[in-house]
Amino acid sequence: MDPNAPLTVAQGTLFTCDIYGTFKGWPIGPLAGSSALNGGIAAATFFSLREYIVSPLLLSTVDAGQFSRRKWELEAPHEKQPGRSERLTWWGMRARKLPDAAVSGAITGGVLYTLKRGRRGIIPGAVTASVACSVLQLAYNELGVMRVKYVSQRLEAENMPAPLEPKTPLSQHVLKLFGMHQLSDEDYLEKLKHRREIALRQIAEIEKELKSEGGGTTDTELRSKPP
Repeated sequence: MDPNAPLTVAQGTLFTCDIYGTFKGWPIGPLAGSSALNGGIAAATFFSLREYIVSPLLLSTVDAGQFSRRKWELEAPHEKQPGRSERLTWWGMRARKLPDAAVSGAITGGVLYTLKRGRRGIIPGAVTASVACSVLQLAYNELGVMRVKYVSQRLEAENMPAPLEPKTPLSQHVLKLFGMHQLSDEDYLEKLKHRREIALRQIAEIEKELKSEGGGTTDTELRSKPP
């Protein structure tokens, strides 16, 4: 039997009471207390059956699939030599305790519906409760899978090595041998702007010299006058 069975029963009962009372939405008072009591009785019956009867029975009679792994997990802490451990898959995590929940839900639903409606409520109660408990167990397991995936992605991101610096192309090595280096686009643009400024200054000086020597109009002034 799982040593954490009492804690699992208590947590499951309290959680079910809270969800049941919230779902009903009744005001605080006798009705809310009655709904919480009914939910607590159903939850206590379900989790007690699963942890103390159904799960130990399945583990002792079935030696395959998830049952063999769960049996090894219970026996491993008490063994001096490490035992075998099968590789856990995503489906194995999603299906964990799913048969236990289905059987326990069927028994719980059959018993409670019988107390409420008589013998005619055994089959409907067992089927309905079995399906509901299986779906809830599957949803709970899926949350565990999502949590494991999230943690593994965080660990992979933290352990990812830093990106390597890009290697220098062979052409740049050849240029360096001749005392040259490759300009970036920004440096090349700045160099072109500098050359343009020098050319404009030289043109302005030439026009000034021509104007002072000939006293006439320059080509720039002729182009600026209207026809």
